[in-house]
Amino acid sequence: MAFQFDGSNPITHFIKNKLAGELGLSITETEAKDWSEDTGAVVLKDLVAVNAIAFLNKGNISGATPAVIEPREETVLNLWNRIMEIPDFGNNRAKEKTVAAQPVVLKALAKITYDLNFNNRRPENADELYRAFLDRLPEVDFSHGNAMWNYYAMSEGQRIDDGLGGLEEYLPEEMPCVNLDIRSMQGEFMRFGAKHNDIFPILADMIRWATDLPSRRADA
Repeated sequence: MAFQFDGSNPITHFIKNKLAGELGLSITETEAKDWSEDTGAVVLKDLVAVNAIAFLNKGNISGATPAVIEPREETVLNLWNRIMEIPDFGNNRAKEKTVAAQPVVLKALAKITYDLNFNNRRPENADELYRAFLDRLPEVDFSHGNAMWNYYAMSEGQRIDDGLGGLEEYLPEEMPCVNLDIRSMQGEFMRFGAKHNDIFPILADMIRWATDLPSRRADA
């Protein structure tokens, strides 16, 4: 492989050996700015960031140790197996076909994975919930046309008409201090914003609702 992996970091080992090696995930170092030129390969820096969240709930992989990472590999690998079953993920022009090809959506899935498996505050039935999440994930509508992604641009009536009733119980309150500008519909494509740290937790809440997981706000 032409990629320059940090040979001392167990997460980059996981990416190289498990994701690229065992699963055959296509990885690139350069991002296609024009979505029509997207090959479906995942940009390496994005892949590192997604796995940093899944394993550590961190923005980077510094400080990752084999003692922490290796026992978690099977759990995270199960997530990637399901991701690769999402229709059109990894295919040519994937970003035009599925929002799951956008790294901020992958970060949302990684966040759910961390919270249900490695978070000290995970619920007592977290193992059962994670299995249910993985089972239901391929059925989630990751198309650009799913009204759920456009929730904050809709009126209450539109939300009800599009079957989004109850989603508000999963989402943060609409307050001036909270960035809820998660997307920009450009033509027929839903392009999520660049402020990933603000956006991926909201997308994770939406996906929790879509997979019938309990709201993480239920016990707040």
